[in-house]
Amino acid sequence: MFRGHVNRVALRGRIVGMHESGKTAAEISRELGVTKDTDNLWIMRWQEEGNLTDRRRQGRPRETTNDQDEEIREAAEANPFTNAVAESSRGRDTGTAAVCI
Repeated sequence: MFRGHVNRVALRGRIVGMHESGKTAAEISRELGVTKDTDNLWIMRWQEEGNLTDRRRQGRPRETTNDQDEEIREAAEANPFTNAVAESSRGRDTGTAAVCI
C-alpha cells in the first residue's frame, strides 16, 4: 500500500479528492484500504487547515537540565577516553547520577 512520507501525503490527497468528488467515507475506505476514521480525520484537517502534512509533535521530555548537560560535556572533555558504563559506575560510587548523551 502507501509507505513513506510522500506517499502518505499523496494518500491523504486522494482521500480529499474522492470526498470532494462526492464519494462517501465508506466508499473511500473500501477503495483505498483505510478506515473511515482516517478518511474523516484528513477531510476535516483539509477543511479546517487546508493542509495534509503531519503536525509537529512533542518529543520526549528532557531528563537533564542545561546545567547537567554542561557538566556532562565538561566531564567528556576532561576524560575523552571514558565510556558510559565507566561514568555510570563512577556516579554510583560518588552518589551522583550520571546521564549519558
